[in-house]
Amino acid sequence: MANKTIKTFEMNFATADGKSKKISLRHAKADITKDQAKAAMATIVGKDIFSKDAVDQFAKEKTANYVTRTVEEVYKAEARGELGAHHVVLGERHVALGVQRDMAAA
Repeated sequence: MANKTIKTFEMNFATADGKSKKISLRHAKADITKDQAKAAMATIVGKDIFSKDAVDQFAKEKTANYVTRTVEEVYKAEARGELGAHHVVLGERHVALGVQRDMAAA
């Protein structure tokens, strides 16, 4: 099976309480400069519009990076009958678009 290369642009921030937050963009321009990244991050920090429990989630800029990841598919199950691409089996539970049912009842 063929390898798939995925390139993302990541902007890393510190929250007001010192934790890390990241914004990842898969379809960013391939030639973002340091000044462009810095300006974009400063805008996000300056707007102060992302908070959770009164904690600013993007309080300080940290780093901006391109990250390239290679994915090599080893196995992919084929969809069968009721179990399609939108189903997940979690232990003994069957989860499908927000609907659950016991596997034992199936």
